[in-house]
Amino acid sequence: MASILRDAGYRAEIVHEDNKYHILTGMGGYKVILYLYCDGTKCTSLDWDVSFSAASKFTLTLANKWNREKRYAKAYIATDGAFFLEYSLDFTGGVTRQTITASSNLFERFVTGLDAWIDNSSH
Repeated sequence: MASILRDAGYRAEIVHEDNKYHILTGMGGYKVILYLYCDGTKCTSLDWDVSFSAASKFTLTLANKWNREKRYAKAYIATDGAFFLEYSLDFTGGVTRQTITASSNLFERFVTGLDAWIDNSSH
């Protein structure tokens, strides 16, 4: 997975924490974490996650509006007020390098377009 990201132009650092692995990358100047969900040697899905520190612009109303208007990436507010965007890709039936790259590019567009979407949503 890390090599697919690198080939697509992303940095990809494999991180080992709590007996689990994830991949750390960057998109639009933000730290993005990719989680692989695997049973032994077979992986069944992948999640992209980005979090933003609590701020007054990140409200439950905003997260709900995102979830109504946007497909693929979902938003939520954590108990500490942090705002998260999360995108999942299911591997059922197989997945190609191109699918991983296209999905990464799509999530990057969500991340980089978030501020403009928030500005346009507040009017």
